[in-house]
Amino acid sequence: MSKNIIRNGAVILLLILCFVGCRGKRTPKEIIVSDIETLETQEYGNLRKDNQGKVLIVNVFATWCPPCETETPDFVKVYNELGGGSFELIALSIDKRKSDIISFVNFYGIRYPVYQIKSDLQHRLRADKIPTTLIYLPDGSFYTSVLGAVSEEYLTNIINKLKEKQ
Repeated sequence: MSKNIIRNGAVILLLILCFVGCRGKRTPKEIIVSDIETLETQEYGNLRKDNQGKVLIVNVFATWCPPCETETPDFVKVYNELGGGSFELIALSIDKRKSDIISFVNFYGIRYPVYQIKSDLQHRLRADKIPTTLIYLPDGSFYTSVLGAVSEEYLTNIINKLKEKQ
C-alpha cells in the first residue's frame, strides 16, 4: 500500500513538473518583434484618435492568462483575414516583463500592434479582470466591452455588424 502511495505521488509530481515546464517555454514560429513599447494614458487616447473611421477592438490580456492564450489564435486569424481598412485591432498586455510579451507575440505570430501598459491605464480602461476586450465604433465612441475570452465567430460578427453602421 505504501508503495502505491509513493508511486502515485511520484506520478502526480511528474505531471505537475511537466505542465509547469511545458507552459514556461514557447518556441516562436518566427521573430516578429524584438521590442515592445509601453503605452501611457495619453498615447492610448492618440491611438484611439488615429483609428477613428475604423471599428477598433482593444484586447487587454496577459501572457500567463489561460483564457488569453485560448482567444489569441482567434484574434490572429480574424486580424489576418479582416484587418486593415475599416477595422483595427490593438492588444495591451499587463505583463511586467517585456520579454514575456515578446515571446508571446512571436509564438502566436501576432502581427497587430501590441503594447505593454501599466496598472493606471488598465484601471482607467476598467479592465481589472482579464481578458477584457473593448470595442469602439468608427466615430470613436465606446460601443461595448467583453469580459472573458472571445471567439473568432464573435469577433467576425461584431466587426461586420459595426462596419455596416458606417
